[in-house]
Amino acid sequence: MNLATQAVFILRGIKPRTWIEKRSARQSILFSAAGWSVMLAVLVVAILMLE
Repeated sequence: MNLATQAVFILRGIKPRTWIEKRSARQSILFSAAGWSVMLAVLVVAILMLE
């Protein structure tokens, strides 16, 4: 759901207004991307170990 929300915001051109909101949004996107990457890596390892 988080990933879909971010995609909609990007596609609709919704952007933060102030520099502090931009900074916060950037940190949030980086944290979210890192979290998704870790979860994907764990899933790939789990799938490979079950084979």
